[in-house]
Amino acid sequence: MSNVSQFPSTVNYPQIDADTLKQVTRLANTAAIEVKRCFVQTEYLPAVDKRVSGLNRAIHKAVSKLPESVNSLFHKIAINTGTLRAYQAELRNAPSSDIQEILEDISTQAVNIVRIIRETNAELKHALTPMTDTVDRRVTAGYIAQLEVEQQRLPIEIQEIRERKATLDAKRKSLTDAMALLETKGIAEIGKDTMLNAQQMANMGMASPEVAVVDAAIKLAQEALERLESMINYVGLSEARNEIRKQIDALMAGERGKQESLHNINTKHALIAAAHDFDDQRQRYVEEFEKFIIAGQSFLDLYRAVDAQDMEVISQLTVDAVALSVHLKSAL
Repeated sequence: MSNVSQFPSTVNYPQIDADTLKQVTRLANTAAIEVKRCFVQTEYLPAVDKRVSGLNRAIHKAVSKLPESVNSLFHKIAINTGTLRAYQAELRNAPSSDIQEILEDISTQAVNIVRIIRETNAELKHALTPMTDTVDRRVTAGYIAQLEVEQQRLPIEIQEIRERKATLDAKRKSLTDAMALLETKGIAEIGKDTMLNAQQMANMGMASPEVAVVDAAIKLAQEALERLESMINYVGLSEARNEIRKQIDALMAGERGKQESLHNINTKHALIAAAHDFDDQRQRYVEEFEKFIIAGQSFLDLYRAVDAQDMEVISQLTVDAVALSVHLKSAL
């Protein structure tokens, strides 16, 4: 009975994945940083940012507390089980007058071991509690739906703007080409305020294709300047080109605004996605962290009451306590 190696552990402690603990801690922190980055850019959903930041701090505290508590448990169990075994060895050769006192010492030591494990479990439960809050996806789902509507609408509007700009660019180029043609035909000598009609263009020696270029530009100028009944000269073509330039500038400003809006919407969407990712990793961490508590509770459930008179029970308690401390330490 005195040889504790004869007593294999009777407690089936849950398997803890140390790699998962390390991985999800890193992934959760990365997601929390992404949430903060998106929030700084958008100031969107401050309650979500606050919750994620708080939960991430809780995880970091738990990451520090876990090895501290487990290592302390390991050393305390080693010391106390060693003392308990020494008392058991002393009991085997003790005179009858000392037996009661040694049994009391054994009982005290067994109680100490149970107390140490109970206190460690309480520490871990205290670290666990702040991590059990969550990101409410019923709320964020509504925000995602709103954002996705904008994510579909804005690209369509941006494309429409680009198409209108392309049309205006073509009109501006037609005006520029016509003005360049007039300059080669000596418009400066004739006078840039000279009205451009069929007779004048004939006098300038324009061939039919060239006349067609200028006629098309005149129509564009009349449209741009809203002078459908007015004659157009070189100056009018220049004014029309400037007017179209203003329209192009306005479209470009509008596109930039919508691009900024789309970027903002995408960043808001990324914030929620990162918050969900963080919450997934937090849940995975909590599940692994809880296994440390479950392991300790399994021991405590088995040893709610200890009979110090029963050396087999005491020996088994020693084996199970050591197995628990080794099991938890190996998971760090």
